Amino acid sequence: MTNIKPSIDLRREVLSNLLATYEKRVYDVAYRDTLRPLLEADMPQLLETPNFENEVHERLLRVGIFPTAFEHEENRSIELRRLISATFHEVARTEPGWVFQDVHAHGLAASNGVKSGDELLAINDAAVRPPIKPAVPANVVSQLAFQNGNGTKALKVDPSEFGARRSNPLAYWLLHRDRREYAHASILAGNIGYVRVAEFPGLVGVDMANQIDAAFRRVRQCGRLIVDIRGNPGGGTANLRLMTHLTPERVPVGYSLTRPRTETGYRREELPQFTRIPRSRLTLPFAVWKYRKLDKSIVVVTEGRKRRPYDGRIAMLVNEHTTSGAEIVAGFAADHQLATLVGTRTRGRLLGFSRFAVGHGYFLTIPVSNYVTWDGKTFEGMGVVPMVEVPFDAVMAKAGRDCQLERAMNLLG
Repeated sequence: MTNIKPSIDLRREVLSNLLATYEKRVYDVAYRDTLRPLLEADMPQLLETPNFENEVHERLLRVGIFPTAFEHEENRSIELRRLISATFHEVARTEPGWVFQDVHAHGLAASNGVKSGDELLAINDAAVRPPIKPAVPANVVSQLAFQNGNGTKALKVDPSEFGARRSNPLAYWLLHRDRREYAHASILAGNIGYVRVAEFPGLVGVDMANQIDAAFRRVRQCGRLIVDIRGNPGGGTANLRLMTHLTPERVPVGYSLTRPRTETGYRREELPQFTRIPRSRLTLPFAVWKYRKLDKSIVVVTEGRKRRPYDGRIAMLVNEHTTSGAEIVAGFAADHQLATLVGTRTRGRLLGFSRFAVGHGYFLTIPVSNYVTWDGKTFEGMGVVPMVEVPFDAVMAKAGRDCQLERAMNLLG
C-alpha cells in the first residue's frame, strides 16, 4: 500500500465531498443520515490518523450495506475473480487456504490451465489465507502461484488489460466485438441438455443475448435441461434473454428502484418496461434514445418464446458466487417454479452501485439502486436458497467430478 499522507485541510475537503455525495446518491433514504454521525463523532481522529483511508472505510462498513468502499486510486485493489474469471472456495485444514471453484472457460485462469480443485498458493510471493479474499493491486502486474496435478504453476495478471479507459467509449460500446464465449451448451448422458452461462457482459447485452440463443438452440430438442449459473457475477441486461428461455410466457420479472423514484412514489404497473433486447447492434441507438430521459426504475418482462420439450423439467445450478443479475435469474426461476435449484445459497448482492470521485484521488463506492421482484420481494443480504442443497466438494473437484452437477442429473432422472 502506498503511504499517502493527506493534510488536515485536504481531509476536510474529501470528507465534505464524501458526505455530500453519499447523502445525495445512496439508494435508500433510510440510510441517508447514517454515515454523518459516524464520521463526525470521530472527526478529530480522522483528521490526524496515519490510517485515514482505512479508518474512513471502516466507518463506511458500519453502515451495513454493500458495496461500500473508500479508497485512493493508488491503493485500489481488485478482487481476483473479476480478472481471471474464477471463484475461490475456502478449505479448512491446519493452514486454511483457497482452492479454485468455478473456472470459466473464457477466462485467464482457464487459459492458463487452472481447473476446479486446484490450490491458490500465493499472490506476489505472499500466501493468501482466509478470511482475506484473493485480490491484487489495480495499478501493477501481479504474479499468482497455484498448484495442480502437474506441480506448481505461475499466472501473470495485468489489471490494465481489463480496465483501460477507451478513447471513445460510445464508439467502443457500439462497435467493439468481444470474441470470448460466455455461454456454452452440450448434451449430457440421457439426452439432458446442459447450458452454462458464465456472466452477462455488456450494458444492453446484444451480443451476449445472441450467444445465449445459440446455446439454447443446441439443446432445444432435449427432454430435460440443466442451466448452470454458478460463479456468474451478473452484469448487464442479457440475463433477460436467459430468463426468456426458461418459460414460453411473457412474465414480469421485477424492477430496479432508484432513490428519487422511491421518494416520489410509484406504481409498479406505471413504471417503464424493458421487454426486449435488440437483435442487432444497429438498433442500439434507438433503444438508448428511448430510455435516455427515463429514471432507471424500470420493469423487466420476459420476451416470450415457443414451447420446448424440456419445459417443466429444468434444474438450475447456483452457488454462493452466483451474484447480482444472476441472482435475479435464480429468484425468478424459483418464484415461478420454472426450475429446481440445486447447489448452495446465492450471494445476496443485488444492489446497483456506482463509484464517485470525491477529490484528490479518493473514490467512494456506494449502492445507488435496489432490485425488487414483481411480488415485492428483495434478495439483498439473503440470497436465493436452492430447493436441493449440495455443497461444493473440493476433493471431488480435484478428482475431476462435479457433485452438484451429478445431483442435478440424478434429480432429472
